[in-house]
Amino acid sequence: MNADGSGEIKLTDDPASDQSPAWSPDGSQLAIVSTRDGNEEIYVIEADGSDAVRLTTDPADDGDPAWADGAAR
Repeated sequence: MNADGSGEIKLTDDPASDQSPAWSPDGSQLAIVSTRDGNEEIYVIEADGSDAVRLTTDPADDGDPAWADGAAR
């Protein structure tokens, strides 16, 4: 998206709920909470929405992703 709000694009296209986005410090990745495996887990995607990688595998809901040092993988 541009600074003026134009050029908006959808980054995820999954029937599950994707929410709580947190940009990496360098802007190259986005951490999200998604229900694509049946419960809320934390995933990291590239800034263009590609290459979703699940980071958590807890049977309980996980949420509120945050970046500690910019390296999530």
